[in-house]
Amino acid sequence: MTKIHQQNPVSTAQRTIGNPPPQRQEGDQLHTVQRGDTLSQIARQNNVPLRDLIQANPQIQDPNRIWPGDQVRIPTQQTPAAPSTPSAPARPSQGDVFTPHTPSPASPAQTAPTAPPAPANPSQPTARPTELARQNQAGSEGRVWGTKLDNGAEVSVLGGSARPDGYGGGDLRGHVLSLDRDGMHVGVGEGRLGGAFEVSKDRVHLSARADITGINASTGNNNTVDIGSKIGDAGGEATFHIERDGSAGRIGAGYRANIAEVNGGLGSVTDKSTSDFRQEARVSVGAPSGGAFVSWNDRDNDGARNYRVDIDVPIPGTPLGVGVSYETERPVADGLGVLGLSNPITAPIAGGYLLGRALKFW
Repeated sequence: MTKIHQQNPVSTAQRTIGNPPPQRQEGDQLHTVQRGDTLSQIARQNNVPLRDLIQANPQIQDPNRIWPGDQVRIPTQQTPAAPSTPSAPARPSQGDVFTPHTPSPASPAQTAPTAPPAPANPSQPTARPTELARQNQAGSEGRVWGTKLDNGAEVSVLGGSARPDGYGGGDLRGHVLSLDRDGMHVGVGEGRLGGAFEVSKDRVHLSARADITGINASTGNNNTVDIGSKIGDAGGEATFHIERDGSAGRIGAGYRANIAEVNGGLGSVTDKSTSDFRQEARVSVGAPSGGAFVSWNDRDNDGARNYRVDIDVPIPGTPLGVGVSYETERPVADGLGVLGLSNPITAPIAGGYLLGRALKFW
């Protein structure tokens, strides 16, 4: 779990079904997330600055919450043109890939002269076209202060970002303090506001959300066993998303007003198996809150569709609430197992079956 900003784990109102695939450009290099991966590790492995990697992947709603099977776009590292073959820089496309046009030495007549470039001004910094393209596509971010400690922990104080969300809308995030190391995250004063509307030949998407969390701590969600907690968590989300071809969707609404929450997850979703299963549970205390989401897609790109259900309900007469989430690539068998939990006679068998599925015994 790499962190720059939020998508806080585990409340139904905040939960996603994993991150959608990136908008691919010709020449893209993609990395498929494996269990235990973080964006920091992926950036180091590919010799790419972490900030550049995040900006190149605006489809990742929360850099802290990448899932096994997610596709991460690796930004292209550009090599400066040799001084002996100068040429006018090509206009960057809206994506991240920039390929300068270098005329062929064998056909100089084919190169039409263009307006001469302005003389370089050594007093002014020059940004690469790829960086400008990423800024245009991925928005902007900033912070008052930040550093990386000797132990690898990344610290950010008074930070925020504004990015397009890929569906005709925007996403604003901010935090007072953020601390991340090897998938673990601690955040103080985190907030998020976003909304989008798109009706096109490819999809129908309508969404709105607002979140604020006082303290958020989590081990991530890329491990077989994950735990987390939050203090002072309020917000809500409403989403209607369906791809025209039926390949993916997410429908539901939820709200929270919790003083505190503890949560845990068991199981993982990767492209190594077409029978993945993951379950999560959470308990909260505070004002009544609840919600329900259903979603489906092939987010781990293994050819098997992933189905997910998230439900949070208040316990009547108490300040407590409970929530569960199930994600499966075997919807019939695992669905029957979940239904079996509601019967006291079959619950022990169903619980054992689901536990074995999460641990990949069968």
